[in-house]
Amino acid sequence: MTRIAAPLGLFIALFIGLAACDRGSSGMDEQTARDMLAQRETIWLASYGDADSTRMSGILADGFTITFPDGRQETRADLIGGLDQPGRTAQEVNHYTENRSVALNGDTAVVSGIYVSPGRGQRPDIRMRYTDTWIYRDGTWQVLASHLSSVG
Repeated sequence: MTRIAAPLGLFIALFIGLAACDRGSSGMDEQTARDMLAQRETIWLASYGDADSTRMSGILADGFTITFPDGRQETRADLIGGLDQPGRTAQEVNHYTENRSVALNGDTAVVSGIYVSPGRGQRPDIRMRYTDTWIYRDGTWQVLASHLSSVG
């Protein structure tokens, strides 16, 4: 019996440990994580339109980088600094996303879809495909990397 009990006990402990790892250190269930990511994404988009650098600071992780369709890249400091430029004001534009997809892997999530910036005046809607990498850090989801590409 002892020859079977020890390996069986080890197997059960390993199985329980792996099940706990599926939730990541955030400890939240998948639906809660998805809801939280959707909320954080909405706040991020609103921060652009509102020119709110304080809110943006809470969304962007240290080390954040965004790559635009033309290949240009900006860092966390670039993006936040752009919101604080003299003369920059809220744009009264409600940016939004469509066809959102979320892939979770512990404390990392990849969120993708279509980003839409509604047109104003003669300008048509701007639509870009996006892929964002989010990490769960210090009790909240923060975006670490973003990539935008033109939708043809």
